[in-house]
Amino acid sequence: MFSELPHYPASGYRLKNTEKVPAFVDRTFHPEVKDAADMTQRSQPTVVAGQQRYLYFRRPLLAAPEPVLIKRTAAVPAPAISPQPPAPKSKTIGTQSDYRESEAQTTPWQPDLAPPKEPSLKQQYLSARNNCEGPELLQLKDLKFGEGLPPGLQDIRRIEKLREKRKFEASLPPVSDLSQLPLRQKMIEEWEAREWDEREEEILGVQDERLVLLQQAIQVREEEFDERCASRVEARKVAQLEAKSSRFAEIQAARIKTMRQLLESRKYAEKPRRLVRPGIVERYANYSSTTYAPVQREGRFPEAKPNGRLVETDGYQPVNLQGIADLEAYLPPRLLNPK
Repeated sequence: MFSELPHYPASGYRLKNTEKVPAFVDRTFHPEVKDAADMTQRSQPTVVAGQQRYLYFRRPLLAAPEPVLIKRTAAVPAPAISPQPPAPKSKTIGTQSDYRESEAQTTPWQPDLAPPKEPSLKQQYLSARNNCEGPELLQLKDLKFGEGLPPGLQDIRRIEKLREKRKFEASLPPVSDLSQLPLRQKMIEEWEAREWDEREEEILGVQDERLVLLQQAIQVREEEFDERCASRVEARKVAQLEAKSSRFAEIQAARIKTMRQLLESRKYAEKPRRLVRPGIVERYANYSSTTYAPVQREGRFPEAKPNGRLVETDGYQPVNLQGIADLEAYLPPRLLNPK
């Protein structure tokens, strides 16, 4: 700032270029000034309008290219891939919480069984009593959730039968004893016959249960059918009662109308009326006939002044003594002379 060196001056000037046009633009170029009317006049001939406008909006017709033959290579067959079975929608993970809802019940997890190689004395005693090798629970491994588990009455009976069968098989004579083979065969045949009888009774019991269910279903169906029939009969009854009421109302209205007609006819029966139309002489003799007072509904309108004279409909009101004298002159003498 306080330098005196020539190449480091103490102060200097910097000019800022305010011109926004780039340097490569010719400074002598001046565009032609055109007004709006000139631009409109020049652009009108280039605008295509009218019915022929659609002709300027279609693709050009180009010649089709010549066919080119391409050398094709033989396709290499892909190796055969064995189809994979579809993945199941649900999988057993292996654990499950005891706190679950019945709607979300899944197959419970069952651990793998690993019985010990040398059973304990208690297990040996239980195996000898139940006539089985190892724990008795291994005999029920075929039962699964939804297929025997949780067990019902029939499943418990089947388990008891399996126990009896194992006990029976343990009581059979050994196969090595040839002298006991006929006895063994006889015992097996008797056991099989008894099993067939039990199976037959079981089938009959199942058939009886199905028959009871079928009878109950038929009874429910009959009750529903009877209920529908009763509702239809009730609806028909209501409709018939409504028709009956309306018919009775029509009959009552007709009866009242007929009674009125009979009463009206009885009046003329006691006082006979003339059913013959009066003649011209009788019409002119009766001043209340339609000759003197025509009915307007027949298209005849009486004149305002009959025969050119004004008919006074108001009562005569004398206003002076002469009028009273004229009124007395019209009265008969018998009304003026007392007896």
